[in-house]
Amino acid sequence: MTLTARHKLFMLILLLLPAIWSCAQIGKRVSPEKGTETPPAPAEETSQPSVDESVRAPIPAADLAQKQMDAGRYQKALDLYDMAHRSTPQDRQLLQNYTASVEKIRSVALQAMDQQDCVSAGLNYHLLLKNYSNFQRLGGTLSFDAADLDENLANCKKCIAKQGFEAYRNGDLDEAIALWEALLEIDPGNAEIKDALRIARMQQKNLQE
Repeated sequence: MTLTARHKLFMLILLLLPAIWSCAQIGKRVSPEKGTETPPAPAEETSQPSVDESVRAPIPAADLAQKQMDAGRYQKALDLYDMAHRSTPQDRQLLQNYTASVEKIRSVALQAMDQQDCVSAGLNYHLLLKNYSNFQRLGGTLSFDAADLDENLANCKKCIAKQGFEAYRNGDLDEAIALWEALLEIDPGNAEIKDALRIARMQQKNLQE
């Protein structure tokens, strides 16, 4: 090869070197073996399963009974206590709570009578007497018996009737009617009060016309 030909070949190589170098770098950056790296997908958040309301543990009947007592719904409380006691008669704590609740109702009745709230006292004595047969399973631990309830309830009936007639004589028909209606709730067979209530209602109606 002549000197001129070699010189031309050398010049051609120098001209092609930048293009060859650029292609090599591009091929390195985008390699078919490696490919384009993609960022890893974010990990899925693990959420805590929500508590299904339908599988929660039921509230024990004894706890429900105490809630009813606190709310003053004594009949519902006694029903729940009696149901729980029938299921687990060996539960001493339940027996104590049941007994204490019955005694509390009597205590409320005594306090109401002391304050001349004969209606409230009468309703509570009537409630205790109505449920007294269930109290026999409490093992004789109560501080009163059926005869005691009968006597106190009779006194409440007399008190309510007296208060009703006093209100009637004083011209307070609304008060008299309210008292006699309450009395008939615990003494539905009282014929005298039924007649008095009928007359008072007629007079009230005439006054309103």
